[in-house]
Parts: sequence; C-alpha cells; structure tokens
Amino acid sequence: MNSDNNYTPLDAGLENIVSKTEPTFKKTKSEVWEEISGFIDQTPVEKKESSKSVNLRIYSSVAAAVIVLFGTYFFMKNYSTAYYCNGKNNINITLPAGSVVSLAPESAITYYPLWWRISRNVELSGEAFFEVAPGNSFIVNSTLGSTEVVGTSFNIISHSDAYNVKCVTGKVKVKSKTDRETILTPEYQANIGPAGTITVTKFNSNSDLQDDNTFRFTSTPLNIVISELKKHYNININTSNELDYLYTGVFSKNKTADEALTIICKPFGLTFVKNSDKGFIIFEK
Repeated sequence: MNSDNNYTPLDAGLENIVSKTEPTFKKTKSEVWEEISGFIDQTPVEKKESSKSVNLRIYSSVAAAVIVLFGTYFFMKNYSTAYYCNGKNNINITLPAGSVVSLAPESAITYYPLWWRISRNVELSGEAFFEVAPGNSFIVNSTLGSTEVVGTSFNIISHSDAYNVKCVTGKVKVKSKTDRETILTPEYQANIGPAGTITVTKFNSNSDLQDDNTFRFTSTPLNIVISELKKHYNININTSNELDYLYTGVFSKNKTADEALTIICKPFGLTFVKNSDKGFIIFEK
C-alpha cells in the first residue's frame, strides 16, 4: 500500500493538465480594471434627448404653425380688389357669386374676394348701380352709411357729406353711422345727411335713374346734386354754408355749367358767382 505522500499515475496526469492550463500572463486586479474602464470609456453610448429639448422643439413647431395660421388669416382678410372708373362711361364689375356693379365715372369700389364667404363687404366712393344675383347678399359701406341687400337692384350715390340710396327691386336696409336705419322697398329712396338723419321719399324708378344724356333728381339732397355737377363739368363748387334742400328736376347734360347751376339754384332763391376759370361759389341771397 502506498503512503499519502505518493502520487498515483492519475494524480500525475492531473498535475500535468493543471500545469499546462496556467495563464501565460500575470496582471494584478487593478491593472485588469484599468483596461476594462478604458474600454468602457471608448465605447460610444447613445445619448437620450433631454425632456427640455423635446419640449422646446414642440413649442417651436406650435409657434411656427400659429404664425403661418395668423399670416394666412390676415392675408385673406386684407387682400382686396379695387376698381376706379376714370372715363366718361360706366364700367361693369362682377362681384363674387355673380352680382354686377355698374360703376359711374370718378367712382371707386373695393371688395375682398378671398374673404367673401366669411364677410361680404364692399367699399364704395361715388356712384354705382347694383344688380344683385338671386340668393346673394352683401353690405355696401360708405362714409356716412351702409346698405345691406338680399336679391335686389339699387343705386347708391355716396359722397363725404351726403348719401343717397334708391331701391329699384327687392328690399334694402339703409343704416347711418349714427345707427339710424330704415328698410326701402321699390321706388323709395333714402337720403342720409352729415348729422346721420335719414329722409325717405318716393321716386319714379322708370325715369329717375341717371343716364348718359340727362340729369334726373327726385327729392335729392342739393349737396349730392352739386357733387354730380362738379363731377360732370370738372369744376369746383363751394357753398357759403350747409344747404339743407331737396332738389327735384330733370335737365340735359349738354347744358353749360352756368346754365345747370342756374337751374338748380333758382327754386331755392340761391345765387352763384364764378371766382375762377373752373370755380364757383353758391350762396343764399
């Protein structure tokens, strides 16, 4: 029997295997850890976006969308189409939805085509005849008042000191800047004075509208009549004070300016003088 200090052939074999599998390098724990740490530091790591950056990006996108939205809103609301009649004959203008406007000489009209479905507003300075398409409606705004229409035809004369609306067909609502208002039916007209008062009178729709050769007025404020003469004869007419008269009369446009002024002044006991080549002054006797 062998003693405990002797090896068997099996033990000798294990010794040989262990000796062969011993590591060929000798490094301390700290050296190994330094190598691992260096490897970790050099390995790219995907960085996560901070919540602050995400929120900033969202706010920027929302702000850009709001700017575009408001920019589109202001562009559509303020984009306008304007016409001015600078010839001797009326020009015809077709509004959105088919209504037609006959614009008189030295008159201007403005409307907003991109905003028409939301707010149908027309700005008028001077005189125009409106033929409104069935089912259409809009508001004509001027210095002293506005006219709201629904399927009708009417004539408007608008100046800085007077406003006249003649209803030919349908109905129109006339409203002054002082919030007085009235509804007109065919053959009735409304006159708005500088103070905002409204006067309603009857007129003959077959003969009272202006044509190319004749002036026709029925209970028309004298300042509107004077404005029509100024426009037709290309003259300047001043008055000594406010002439609060309504004029009715018919006369040819072929008359001279002096003859026309005599015709409109005589019924009211007014007179006039010529103070320059194209200037007149009307005053009460």
